[in-house]
Amino acid sequence: MPAPADPMRLPRAPGALPSTAPIPRLGKLFIVAAVLGAVFLALGLGGEIVFFTVAGGIFLGDVALALIVGHHVS
Repeated sequence: MPAPADPMRLPRAPGALPSTAPIPRLGKLFIVAAVLGAVFLALGLGGEIVFFTVAGGIFLGDVALALIVGHHVS
């Protein structure tokens, strides 16, 4: 009789291993820009500080642009 599957583990193909590759530099930059944009936007809207609102909007706009056309640029 086979042992019951562990419900906390996702199924994986036989012989498949998880990736150990580091996150690429552009991927890290994308994550930082998204977090920084959200923080700046929240600070700007919460404290009514125009600089942070504009800066957060610019960061998040860049992130959105990268999501839309990023894979088309080589």
